[in-house]
Amino acid sequence: MTKRIEKITSLLSGGESFADVGCDHGYVSQYVLDNKLYNKVYVTDISKPSLDKAINLLNENHGGKFTPILTDGLKNVPYCDTVVIAGMGGEEIIKILQKSAYKPVIAILQPMKNDEKLRKFLHQSGYGLDVDYMFYDDNKYYHLMRAVLDLKDCYTEKEETYGRGNLSGNEDFILYLEGKINETQKLLEEKNLQQTSRKQLTQRLETLRGLKDEIKRDLRVD
Repeated sequence: MTKRIEKITSLLSGGESFADVGCDHGYVSQYVLDNKLYNKVYVTDISKPSLDKAINLLNENHGGKFTPILTDGLKNVPYCDTVVIAGMGGEEIIKILQKSAYKPVIAILQPMKNDEKLRKFLHQSGYGLDVDYMFYDDNKYYHLMRAVLDLKDCYTEKEETYGRGNLSGNEDFILYLEGKINETQKLLEEKNLQQTSRKQLTQRLETLRGLKDEIKRDLRVD
């Protein structure tokens, strides 16, 4: 099991019904079934080859204990109190939740980008976040959130932009900021950069440096 799958499955607490949306290989569902966390398990994907991979994996030890559904998002998926949607862009996750006929009580989400947009959507849709941070695995940075329906989390604007868990001393997030700072500095070194672009990059650099310094001051880290 990869670190990414471990992080996602660590947020599952069990319940009546579960959907693994965009299941791909089916590793999250395998963990769910191995540990008997939910009474009903739905495994979905819009791609038949991906769904077939998951079915083949899960049939090895759990034949007849899950329901595969070839579908787009949560369309035609019976009510589930918990869903996992991982490995998609934040905007795609938003579309899936918008099109759903119901709101799951718990949504464990791992957006590949547009995490800020996803946080705003969740808050506007009656969700709060009790888990929201970034982690590093296999040369990539991942955002991970657990959204809980009707949870009041009182996010600030900055927390909604960057993720609450990242602003309280997340070392992986600090490394992410350092990488973005270096990336922006290199862009500013380009000789043929237009004035407007240079100004925008300079502002971005100041914001990133300021955020990093603020987090490290709070941690009292040199």
